[in-house]
Amino acid sequence: MPVLSPYQAGVLGASDFSGFRSLEANFVYCPNQYFDVLLPGSSRGCARLVGYMLRQTLGYLDADGNPIREQVEFSYNDLISGANISRGAIRETLDEALKNHFIRCARSGRANEAGKAGRTALYTLKW
Repeated sequence: MPVLSPYQAGVLGASDFSGFRSLEANFVYCPNQYFDVLLPGSSRGCARLVGYMLRQTLGYLDADGNPIREQVEFSYNDLISGANISRGAIRETLDEALKNHFIRCARSGRANEAGKAGRTALYTLKW
């Protein structure tokens, strides 16, 4: 289960932000394509979704500054709550991110059927 920052958890709001901290230990390792390709031409929802996935995947570093996890799988519920995207908008947002090759579907979802349990779809960043 992804970890929520104090801002995502609602403990701190934008008015509590007092500026960026020093780069010594407070940064997210982030591909330049997020800024150069995704942000200029994508919807706000897509930017939030991929930004959240990048934070959860590359935002936690070991003592040497290397990402602890480079591949994380996210469910619909992880993305809805973590990226703060409404349930009604998540499908369209995922489709946009998939179409533009920002993410990939690691496992297809399946609705509950007679005799078969449903399963949630899982998504990862596309490297």
